Amino acid sequence: MKENFTANSLKKQITGGLTGACTIGAYCIAVCALFGQGTLVCLGLIILCAFLSVKSDGVFSPSPLFAVVLFVSFSAGASLSGSLGITAGCLLFIIINKFIKNKTPPDFILGGCTIGLALCATILITNTYFGIGAYGTTPIEMLKVYRSVGFHPDFRGLLYGTITLFTMITYPFKFKNLNKRLPAEFITVAIPFALNVLLNPSSEYTTTNEYTSVLTAPRKLSLPQLSDTPQVLALCIATAIILFILSQNNRARTGVSAASASSISGIPVIKYPVPCFTVVSAITAAALWSAVLLIFPNVVSRLPLPCVGSMLIVSAWQHISFKDISAVMKSRRPVRFLAFVLCALIFVIAPLHIASIICFAVWGINTLTEDAV
Repeated sequence: MKENFTANSLKKQITGGLTGACTIGAYCIAVCALFGQGTLVCLGLIILCAFLSVKSDGVFSPSPLFAVVLFVSFSAGASLSGSLGITAGCLLFIIINKFIKNKTPPDFILGGCTIGLALCATILITNTYFGIGAYGTTPIEMLKVYRSVGFHPDFRGLLYGTITLFTMITYPFKFKNLNKRLPAEFITVAIPFALNVLLNPSSEYTTTNEYTSVLTAPRKLSLPQLSDTPQVLALCIATAIILFILSQNNRARTGVSAASASSISGIPVIKYPVPCFTVVSAITAAALWSAVLLIFPNVVSRLPLPCVGSMLIVSAWQHISFKDISAVMKSRRPVRFLAFVLCALIFVIAPLHIASIICFAVWGINTLTEDAV
């Protein structure tokens, strides 16, 4: 009887590891492909997320809702200043959260921030989805470049991305039970990946942007310089405030445990629901992706970037606070609606730390004049 129980338990742990591997791998590979990171960085991030997830009632993986934070961080190139700013911000959030509890932001702040961050993710990642060839590290920069270069997508890549988009939306509803074992994030990237290899057997003649950077050597890291201080402080402030606001939103899946994991990984991670994820599960996930990325990097390099961009955009929108947005719309109070619009658009038009400070200030004003708003 005891042997039976142990066998079943071990089977569940390995199954949880395979499910977790699909979720962790999909997001880590997508983020690394988005920012042109190689095999070792990608594998290191997967292993780190896997072991940070042990006994956490879920698995930690990069959050597409924080795409704007990632873009600002990676704009530092090969320096560690971006990761340092995010780590400092996560630690600051944990300290603030310890002393300020049960302070729930009003619905127009939560709804505005989540939809604002989702808009930023859409603007920044659309370039990868459509293969436009634009560049920029902030939404306003990217919008200016879109205007100058025009809209000329790669149509085969657009096909892959659109397949991902529709599958990402419909798969969780049509296959609810299967989605618990084989997550949508993985299957919606795997389908266009297989299609690309089938339609484009030779990488030499492909016209679609692929994850070729997985074959490149890791970039040389440089220690943060004194000149990086403003960027580190800006990221620290933005990360802390955004985490503090979104920690009150269950859909965003942020909190102290996610902030602690983010402070170690150096990039914002959130918790995705995967049951029975243990040390055995983490070893299973790490071993699986080690084998795939180290033995078959040439195969992984055929991953089409448009489906990566599409998956991250849809995932970002799936984490916005629809309940709070609905409450704002139903309130029919112009001041609340204007505050909601401000919190949403400010992330698009202003630097990240300024936008987060303004949202925090609006929250403070609302607290002081609650009856008026």
